[in-house]
Formats: sequence, C-alpha cells, structure tokens
Amino acid sequence: MSFLRHLVVCLTLFTSTAAFAPDLQIVVRNMKVARATRTVSGHILVSIFDDSGAFPDEPENAVVKLKLTPAQAANYLVTNLPPGEYAIALLHDANDNGKMDKNGIGMPKEGFGFSNDAMGTFGPPSFKKSKFKVDGQLTTAQMKMKYF
Repeated sequence: MSFLRHLVVCLTLFTSTAAFAPDLQIVVRNMKVARATRTVSGHILVSIFDDSGAFPDEPENAVVKLKLTPAQAANYLVTNLPPGEYAIALLHDANDNGKMDKNGIGMPKEGFGFSNDAMGTFGPPSFKKSKFKVDGQLTTAQMKMKYF
C-alpha cells in the first residue's frame, strides 16, 4: 500500500472514530473544604443522563455513573460518550453514605450541582435547563458545587 493511500485510510479511521466516540471533560469547582482536615472529604457522585424523565432524581437510570475523589472531579475525562444531549447531576457525598442528606425541612446538607450551573426555583432544575450537546469533538462541562 502506498504511503498516501495508507495516510488516507488512517485519517478516515481517525475522523470516523472522533465523529462517533466523543469525549466529555468534567470540571467541578467550588468543592467545600472541611475545616478540621483542610481537605475535601468524601466523594463526588456524577450522574450523566440522556433522558429527561430520569433527571436528576433517578441516578440508577443515568447512562454514566461515577464515584470520583475530589481530586479526580476537578478534571475528569469520560471517553467514548455517544453523540447526543446530556445533563449532569453532581452530589458531594461528604459522608460517603451514597445519598443526599437533607435537614428537617428538606434542604440539602451536602453539596450539589448541575450542568450549565442550572438551578430550579423550588427543587432541582429541569433537564432542558441543564442539557448540553455532545458531538464529534471534546466537550467540556464546567460546574460549581453549591452548598446551603
């Protein structure tokens, strides 16, 4: 096979792979530091949804579920995510019990966040407010944790 023909085949494969297997870079900021240890405790639970019916209250139905250390969550790459529209819900599970802890009136006691830094009026934002598009290129979703 000639060099030129080999180059064309390689470029075609690379372009095809890039078009159908984009990556998503997740960047989480504003994680709360524990006063006593001066570190970020627990884990950051990341749920990536492609369905407005499951977002954000059914993490078991997310297309991608991640349990990241705070250091990983500061800059994490999700590879080979199919093109489409997605929304992300974050939970700073500071005590590692796997759920959002709430106070007596239902307010979150742990940090949370959503893609597009979306917020709802009384409760979580809609999928529509939080969604973003993943296409054939690297997509970056930067989010800030919120604490009450």
